[in-house]
Amino acid sequence: MTINRDRFTAAMTDASASVFRTSGDQRVAISICQLAAGQRATIDAIACRSGSPEHDVEQRLAAWPAVRDDNGAVVGFRGLAAEAVTGHQITFAGADTAWAWCAYDTLFIPDLLDTSARVTSRCPVTGTAVGLTVSPDGVDGLEPAEASISLLAADAPIDDDVRQTLCQYIDFFASLAAAEQWVLGNPVTFWLPVADAFDVARWTNAAVFPVLAADTERR
Repeated sequence: MTINRDRFTAAMTDASASVFRTSGDQRVAISICQLAAGQRATIDAIACRSGSPEHDVEQRLAAWPAVRDDNGAVVGFRGLAAEAVTGHQITFAGADTAWAWCAYDTLFIPDLLDTSARVTSRCPVTGTAVGLTVSPDGVDGLEPAEASISLLAADAPIDDDVRQTLCQYIDFFASLAAAEQWVLGNPVTFWLPVADAFDVARWTNAAVFPVLAADTERR
């Protein structure tokens, strides 16, 4: 399990670090997530929040895997969606509601945004509801207490179509038995306790977004 965890961590870090290479990239990406947490992120709002010119924001978005509406606003980015594209719902401390592309996204997004959120999902094996509170400090209020998460164990690179190459394999499970049943039927996956997966998410955020540590306004 440790080998699979380390492979997953390396794959996630490499895939994101190759996209968000500069501090400007990182600030624009974080600004998009801040604005897309429950609403559509317009180009002018992204530019204002990140301190980047609008044409720079447009150039970056053209090269990044972002989902945009007919008016050009971002409605899906880096695992966060303003619309109910999955059953992984995130209600942030300010009461804004968004959705994640997969269960893992619900673990790194609150840390990335330096906020807390209540996450609700459903086990695909048993149909049991899964709930948890995620903050930069960790996971709390996990229900059921033995819930776990599946992650991708394959060595194949994660490409821009993350919802097909990654997200479809990642879910919360209400019990270890349910997780083991899923992994048995999906041999490219493995499972981790949710708290361990949060540690991976926090470490990956720090590695991919060093601007967070340099931003004195964050904490």
